[in-house]
Amino acid sequence: MNRWCFRDFDARTAISGYTVLMKRILLAAIAAAFTLPTQAGFAVDQISFRRDGQSRQAVGKIVVESQDGGVLLEDRAGALWAIQPGEIIERHSDDKPFKRWDAAEIATQLNAELPGFRIHNTSHYVIAYNTSQDYARWCGSLFERLFLAFSTFWKQRGLALDEPPGPMLAVVFDTKQNFARYAQDELKEATPSIVGYYSLRTNRITMYDLTGLESLPKTGRGTSAEHINRLLSLPQAERTVATIIHEATHQLAFNGGLQTRYADIPLWVSEGIAVYFEAPDLQSRRGWRSVDNVNRVRLADFQQYSARRPADSLESLVAKDDRFRNTGAAPHAYSEAWAFNYFLLHKRQEDYVKYLKVLSAKLPLRNDEPQERLDEFRRAFGEDLQKLDTEFMRYMGTVR
Repeated sequence: MNRWCFRDFDARTAISGYTVLMKRILLAAIAAAFTLPTQAGFAVDQISFRRDGQSRQAVGKIVVESQDGGVLLEDRAGALWAIQPGEIIERHSDDKPFKRWDAAEIATQLNAELPGFRIHNTSHYVIAYNTSQDYARWCGSLFERLFLAFSTFWKQRGLALDEPPGPMLAVVFDTKQNFARYAQDELKEATPSIVGYYSLRTNRITMYDLTGLESLPKTGRGTSAEHINRLLSLPQAERTVATIIHEATHQLAFNGGLQTRYADIPLWVSEGIAVYFEAPDLQSRRGWRSVDNVNRVRLADFQQYSARRPADSLESLVAKDDRFRNTGAAPHAYSEAWAFNYFLLHKRQEDYVKYLKVLSAKLPLRNDEPQERLDEFRRAFGEDLQKLDTEFMRYMGTVR
């Protein structure tokens, strides 16, 4: 039985340095009001609604509409608005084609939203920042290198991604304190342990200057790209930078057609892919030459977990997302997700790519039951999960 619901943004909580995707439910399943996607997303809707005692307006295309009048709307900056029928004051539609804002229009919005911030544009990103220009450029270069590596990686495996429908957004704060004040509404109690995150609702990456240079005296401290790269290439910075790459990978997956926001993508897939790409190759100016390398941090954790791994570990990973949300289980869920994605990409690549194409067609707000997930998985990889698990563990035993 499929459940349909509106969801709020994705809140993240870090557990022992790992980022956990927590999907929070806004509304219970709507049994009588079956939710349907709109036939086409070309008309522009203007919806006035009241929330938290304030009148608001959202302008964009309707992604999903329920029979009782609730809507999921994507605005021109790429943010999603889940609006309940009781909140709607007035609604108008026109026949103008929907189009995402270009870089200049997004910059105008960000300047109004974030006074004092400057804008740095790259081929695929608009970065709002109040740290140094060098650091903003460093971030832009990092994101573009990942963009090229990510798209090339999947194209070489028979999965050509879409060009993003508009510029992707990133907001970079000068200090952790200013980042925390801004992110508090989204991250809640997890804020102190987060260095950056991608929001499914706003479609943005939000982070802060990882070098800490902005908190130092201005005199005598260069902020050149070379200096930034030296600082963030140190071993102790690897996990911090990996977190930003992890979140940027989520943004690429949801903007390139690999995954759909608010669709029920199993976390072993969405988080596993992000973990697969997360280790930065900062020494390479030509991009991620080592995308396919072993993630040493995740491998070490998986080897530790393997010593006491339960017999149903793979089935539980596939059927439910619970382990990613459990404080004690999350680190091992992430390491197993990395290992299983690594195995599938090396030993079952064709089946895995076909499976990803099935997932990419999933509609927003539709939750699959655990048995549906397992059935879908078996159609892609075979009925015998125990046999697959044996192959998986045997192969990972050879990875060094």
